[in-house]
Amino acid sequence: MSRPDSAEWTAAKSLGDDGERLVCENFSRFGWEVTRTMGDAPYDVLLLGRVEVKTDRLAAKTGNVAVEVSRRGEASGIETSAAMWWAFVLCDEVVLIRTKVLREAVRSGQFREVAAGDGHVTRVQLVPVEALRRLSFHRIDRRAEGVAW
Repeated sequence: MSRPDSAEWTAAKSLGDDGERLVCENFSRFGWEVTRTMGDAPYDVLLLGRVEVKTDRLAAKTGNVAVEVSRRGEASGIETSAAMWWAFVLCDEVVLIRTKVLREAVRSGQFREVAAGDGHVTRVQLVPVEALRRLSFHRIDRRAEGVAW
């Protein structure tokens, strides 16, 4: 390893710093709170993000996930969520979607809206799993990790 004051070390450090800045800028664009460490830290970047997690075991049977839009006549669910991302845990996968993208899709009127929940006071839109996958930013195959239901 070169000395910290050598030209080789300085060039490598500069290249590494550029890479870290690039990663930070990209995660920031996706809404993550980014903290870059300095000095002798055990990692380079700390990411903080808000994720709403919905688990739907019936999706495999129904072919849909239920996305809440209102409760007792008041906006709720996707309409009021402060999360940056929604993660849908399905039978054998996790689908990650930007809240903004899911909210726009739900507002487009392309999905069927029904009453749901206790007393049917909640309105949900039934989003086909295939549509959810098309909207997704990232998917995790739970079968590859041996964690499917």
